Amino acid sequence: MTCGCPFDTRYWFACWDLPHDKAERGCMINLTVPDTFQTCSNGILDSVTSSAGRKTYWWRHPYGIATYLMTFSASRFASWDTFHVNPGNGETIPVIHWMWPEDSAATRVGYQRLPDMFDYFTRPDVFGDYPFDKFGHVPGYYGFQWGGMEHQTLVMLHPSYIGGGRESTIAHELSHMWWGDMVTHVDHRDVWLNEGFATYAECMYMGHWRGRPFFSNYILGKAQSAISQDRARRFAIYDPPELYNYGTIYCKGAWVQHMLRWVAGDTAWEQPGAFFEGQRVYGDSFKYGTVSTTDYCRIMEQVTGMELDWFFDEWIYLAGYPKYFLNTVSEQVGDSFRVVTTLAQSNGQQAPDFFQTPLPVRFNCLYVDTMVIISPQANPQVDTFMLFSCPESVTVDPDDWVLDSAYVSVTGVAEAEPGSSSWVRLFAVGPNPSVGRVRFEMFGQPGGDARVEVFDRTGRRVAEVAGRFGTEGTALLGWNHDSRVPAGVYFCRAAGSGQEPVKLVLAD
Repeated sequence: MTCGCPFDTRYWFACWDLPHDKAERGCMINLTVPDTFQTCSNGILDSVTSSAGRKTYWWRHPYGIATYLMTFSASRFASWDTFHVNPGNGETIPVIHWMWPEDSAATRVGYQRLPDMFDYFTRPDVFGDYPFDKFGHVPGYYGFQWGGMEHQTLVMLHPSYIGGGRESTIAHELSHMWWGDMVTHVDHRDVWLNEGFATYAECMYMGHWRGRPFFSNYILGKAQSAISQDRARRFAIYDPPELYNYGTIYCKGAWVQHMLRWVAGDTAWEQPGAFFEGQRVYGDSFKYGTVSTTDYCRIMEQVTGMELDWFFDEWIYLAGYPKYFLNTVSEQVGDSFRVVTTLAQSNGQQAPDFFQTPLPVRFNCLYVDTMVIISPQANPQVDTFMLFSCPESVTVDPDDWVLDSAYVSVTGVAEAEPGSSSWVRLFAVGPNPSVGRVRFEMFGQPGGDARVEVFDRTGRRVAEVAGRFGTEGTALLGWNHDSRVPAGVYFCRAAGSGQEPVKLVLAD
């Protein structure tokens, strides 16, 4: 078998092994093997010829293809096939899976959702018709170091992935046929155009299958990976020092797509709009060719009618994510309430002084909640809103459209200033359930005290974990719980924050 990504294809045939130099008329791969072997490769099998105990398989793929997407495998394979019919042009696409005979039954389970994935991605309002002459899977060797590799028309999967439970990976690799294969990044500086797109497509399909709440939790997991990576090592998505970095290239790249959808106003669940129209125009404009981030920005500007240089500057060419400090002060004015918001950002080095991405904020009132949009044009950004009733609490980004962290302070006139304990927030608790040690991730005032309180179900405090916030306002606290705190359900919160407690399960 071969797996040449990102630039190892040169070791099995002579080529200019970079993505911008596509074979514009495709490839023909002819494989001579012992007659007990079967082969698979890109495209369609033209014919098989036999001679002196050997067979030659003649494979042909007439579509533009980057060298790293060319592949073949040869073994004593079994196979089974089905088909997909493109809804737009009515073309029948063969779908052929190769595997070792003992894994044949497992693949029937592992690939059972593939027809639904095809139906979703090829919808006229999502990505449109499948762009090639075949699709299929083949296992990688048993030392294969990736989950999957999107070879054009023939995805290679880790052998452990073919038995079920890997629907997200299968959706990810199928979506690469559009984003990465049909349209390929012009060079590796723009690798997010492949991996960020496919990761967001994976999130979309999982949400389509399992529902909106599942989508929200799933993409928030990607946010956690992106933020954790950023804290460990910050760099921009464009021209990354580590080509296939999961947190930044895959997960933050997916969030760039998600936020661009928000900025384009395409927010109705399961009713694709301008963002998805932009994806299809982008695909049609560069079909079987190569693209850069500049190309993508230009297409999305044409489709949405918006100027988007600022968006790509802050999310692709600079690093980091917004760390918001939101303070609200309310006072009654006649029958209404005037609410003044002050939105500050402390984003750290390599990040913009302030992210301009519009931020949705919901004022939770007694009778009717009110959603407003804060569009930062300064740091801090001060806005005034008039509400029909007094807000009892504030929720920043309630529908999870922006990759951010936020500290919220809700005050009355002449009450606490930013910097008080109400700005402290417990962001993540894990592992949960926990055995032996729990990790608390917090945001707060740089240089200030960081404390987490743990309570049992009766409200009795059983532990307090203390530390200090670093210069970027983050703290990572560890708690080694022992036999004095028995297994069970507990609740933890940032001390003095007024934040809703987080449920924590301690296991034996």
